[in-house]
Amino acid sequence: MINSGTAQAVGIIGGTPKTYKTWMALEMAVAVASGSACLSTFGVPSPGPVLLYAAEDSQSTLRLRLESLTHHHALQLRHLDIRVIIADSLRLDRIPDQERLEATLLLHRLALLILDPLVRLHAIDENAAGEIAALLGYPRLLQRKTGAAIALVHHARKNVAANGGAGYSLRGSSDLYAWVDAEFAPKSGMNGKGAERDLVDLSDDEFERLLNSLANYCAEKQAGRTLNIALGVVWRV
Repeated sequence: MINSGTAQAVGIIGGTPKTYKTWMALEMAVAVASGSACLSTFGVPSPGPVLLYAAEDSQSTLRLRLESLTHHHALQLRHLDIRVIIADSLRLDRIPDQERLEATLLLHRLALLILDPLVRLHAIDENAAGEIAALLGYPRLLQRKTGAAIALVHHARKNVAANGGAGYSLRGSSDLYAWVDAEFAPKSGMNGKGAERDLVDLSDDEFERLLNSLANYCAEKQAGRTLNIALGVVWRV
């Protein structure tokens, strides 16, 4: 879907607070829904409808962010097939919610499902390998049944070893890293500031510099461990 590859994939956008995880997820949503290049760099040969669930953002905030991103893609949001789950809660560890989500994906024939963030989607112990493995079994099965790529936004630990690798920095059981097909992990400070700002207030030049910094970061990682962090492989989609 992004940078070619297979649509049969699950992935995680992981990082510490204020590292643009949600913005990165929304940028991917706009790119997949429109077929325009993600981060002005990575092509989308197989675009399609996108479904979002943003547990920590109001509908107005989500719309404002999407409108900002579509503006910088020289597009209009009303022309994109991006759909939003507006339920008060969505729990991946509850059978009724699992059944409703599966029915929704089968009905709408989506290319991409984004769930943000994982911590709001369950009530289990993320450090318990058995519990997290059981939880992650559902989205993997859902992806196989529906053919939609699935991305989870997840937090990273605040204190990790510098040489530990991005996958091992994900908060909770190491089963999270084992589950993903690939991962994208933005890091604090890679935009030269280290703190999140409202991108709606950024100028076009500032916004382009941010996207370029993200794209350059991905390209550097892609030249190294491609299954670790490269954006073009996150989705393998």
